[in-house]
Amino acid sequence: MERERFWTHAGAGIYLPANAVRALRALGLESAVAERGAAITHQRLCDHRGRPLADIDLAALWGDVGPSLALHCAQLHEVLATHGEPVPVRMGVSVQRLDQGDGTVTVGFGDGTTAGYDMVVGAYGIHSTVRQLTTGTNAVRPVGQLAWRFVTACPPEVSTWTVLLGRNVSFLAVPVGGGRVYCYCDTTTTGTPRPRGDGSMDRLVDLLSGFAGPVPDIVGTLDGDTAPHVAPIEEVTLSEWSDGSVLLVGDAGHATSPNMAEGCRHGPRGWSGAGRVPRFRR
Repeated sequence: MERERFWTHAGAGIYLPANAVRALRALGLESAVAERGAAITHQRLCDHRGRPLADIDLAALWGDVGPSLALHCAQLHEVLATHGEPVPVRMGVSVQRLDQGDGTVTVGFGDGTTAGYDMVVGAYGIHSTVRQLTTGTNAVRPVGQLAWRFVTACPPEVSTWTVLLGRNVSFLAVPVGGGRVYCYCDTTTTGTPRPRGDGSMDRLVDLLSGFAGPVPDIVGTLDGDTAPHVAPIEEVTLSEWSDGSVLLVGDAGHATSPNMAEGCRHGPRGWSGAGRVPRFRR
């Protein structure tokens, strides 16, 4: 069941370190993902003026675990949706109620229908309705950062995962294949002279005004067709991911700041990652 009426893909990319690629290999999907994305050989960290701070050789780091890849989230979704046995998905259906009893879960939907299931898995990210119905509504916490994300044409200077770090501002650029680059910028929303939560393009340009190339040129490509997705960064931490026959996965159960983990899910109002392993409750 998917509460959105149509599949939509915000302009986001995803970086898959070798452990994530190893999981895709176990599913027989590594080659299909690699064909659609870009190989990431190094992680380069620079200050905001472009001076190198560190250069991490990912082949040396990961060894025989495998390669690291990056691609557009829509491309990853396509691979997952079109390989293997097809799973029927009902679009535009929201979950309104969960009732557990006798080893089954009765689900009430937004269209007025109900159905019984052996298990319900909540996977809609940080604003998961299944989690709210299971554990309550107080799990989401803002971390005090605002993030801009977008995909645009990749300049020749960006050949691998590259981040430029300024005071309370970072700018990440990752090639995702097809001549495109995924860009991510974050800043703190507390203790700054700007209004809290100001996600305007003017603020983005202002924040990056002192950054070295190719950052100004990348930001200069933004227009109405490539407007960034802007949202506060939020986190979810729960001590348990399950309750009876209801299970939470991914960012529905646990989400951290994207610079701390490997998550990819963003909700209508937030951006998140994924992190530590909690307990499962029987």
